[in-house]
Amino acid sequence: MQGLPYHIYPFLFPLHKVLYLALYIFVNIWTISIHDGDYRVPGALTGAINGSAHHTDHHLFFDYNYGQYFTLWDRLGGSYRHPSALMGKGPHDLIRKLQAEGKLGDDRVKAKGQVNGHAQRGATCKEE
Repeated sequence: MQGLPYHIYPFLFPLHKVLYLALYIFVNIWTISIHDGDYRVPGALTGAINGSAHHTDHHLFFDYNYGQYFTLWDRLGGSYRHPSALMGKGPHDLIRKLQAEGKLGDDRVKAKGQVNGHAQRGATCKEE
């Protein structure tokens, strides 16, 4: 349903089929790139381009960063939020912190046959 405008537009406005295909491919690549958690956007464009870091905050806080490609309308409408990941407070930073503290990861073997407090499948725990 969300992609419907991309398919209706060519019927309302003249658009060459090669340009339509190029735009369709761009939109698909962009959609994947804003969900991949890779926050690489050139520093000078970070405030203008609604990249993965902005979109991650959109999913975390819901009321911010609605823009598809740019942050202009979010800024004008008051829904812009500077990405927490670019301030060192994003979800990846929290995961790294928990791993450094030993609270997350495969290194928490508590007892024979248990990982992270859960019995492994096929493992038997015998009392000795």
